[in-house]
Amino acid sequence: MTVSSPTEAPKFAAPDRRDQVWTNWLGAQSSTPRHTVRPRTVDETVEAVRHAVRRRIPVRPAGAGYSWSPLAPTGGMLVDTRSLTGAAGVDPRTDTVWVPAGTVVRDLGDLLWDAGYSLSQQGAFDQQTIVGALSTGTHGSGSGIGNIASFVRGVRLVDGRGELVEIDEDDEHELRAARVSLGMLGVIVEVRLQVEPRYHLRREIGCPTWSDTLHTLGTDLAAHRHYSTMWSPHDDSLETCYRIPSPPGVAMGDRNLSFSFDKSDGADGEPAHHVLSFRSTEPPAPFYEMEYAMPVGRAAELMAAARGLLRERHPERAHPLFFRFAAGDDAYLSPFFERDSITVSAGAWPDTGEEAFFDDLHGLFSDYEARPHWGKLYRHDRADVHRLYPALRDFDEVRTRFDPHGLFLNDHLRMLFG
Repeated sequence: MTVSSPTEAPKFAAPDRRDQVWTNWLGAQSSTPRHTVRPRTVDETVEAVRHAVRRRIPVRPAGAGYSWSPLAPTGGMLVDTRSLTGAAGVDPRTDTVWVPAGTVVRDLGDLLWDAGYSLSQQGAFDQQTIVGALSTGTHGSGSGIGNIASFVRGVRLVDGRGELVEIDEDDEHELRAARVSLGMLGVIVEVRLQVEPRYHLRREIGCPTWSDTLHTLGTDLAAHRHYSTMWSPHDDSLETCYRIPSPPGVAMGDRNLSFSFDKSDGADGEPAHHVLSFRSTEPPAPFYEMEYAMPVGRAAELMAAARGLLRERHPERAHPLFFRFAAGDDAYLSPFFERDSITVSAGAWPDTGEEAFFDDLHGLFSDYEARPHWGKLYRHDRADVHRLYPALRDFDEVRTRFDPHGLFLNDHLRMLFG
């Protein structure tokens, strides 16, 4: 781990706006920071954080604002990282690439493809910044593949003293804390990712019955590099909620739409980053989403329990249940820490009694050691976090070293971790 002092930049060379309202994509999370700073360089990021340190102003980093959870709101300084972009040069000796924090996942896929490489994994949505995605535990699907953060091999961040710190693979303890950090170690300015030579994927889509989905689940997970499935409660759920056309001539109510992707020689496939996300020309209407990760060994039981809850207690709900899978990893705050997992995500339109719906889901999943996707909605408190994350003390040890005065905590994070 190295600590360096970059070239001093003029104070607030980065654009700085006072008392500007920040909201997430849905408008459900908002705050009015004293400063909203949009640094364009590492030096400007360092100076912004140092200004906050000198004046004891709390700091929160923000990316594209696609989280549902209250991770970014602050009355202090909001550091908008979206201008931290630039070329991503791959080191062919290690197949790794340093990526600026504000790079959007979709743009990164294109940049890597042009350089002859691909990400090994990405989420179903690709408009987040890369650091926003990995810092919240964002994942794709594939029982043998970890989440995006599991491919992080190095991190550069500005810590709670205003120092630029580089963490690499020799710093295993610190790296395991930095991979999924919720912005609590500092403002990440770059990450080094493991990538692989570019590859094509062959996509297969099916619409099995519910019973067939459960019957072939183990086989499907073993047979495919990426596998996920959506249970559709109503015939029009896919089209109404996600603008996914229903298969012609198939009534999709109480059926599944299943996706599998496997490597191809290119003749019958597409670039990997084009098919792993839902590349819709028109985004879905704003909605709320809760997603929890639970032991994959109970996958069939969990899937049946979630479907039963909707059918029995919330039959009016339109959003499909989305089931995905991820391999365990070693990041202290990862939803998949040392546990192969199934994730269950459920959506709801705003102002439709969604709070009671999500309360019911949380109650159901609490019996399954459910860990939250940190960027989505969850109902966990401090006691839950201490119970569900066995390496929390290890994370806290790194956090208090990097941020001894709690500069990077907001009210929500202080309630969970402070």
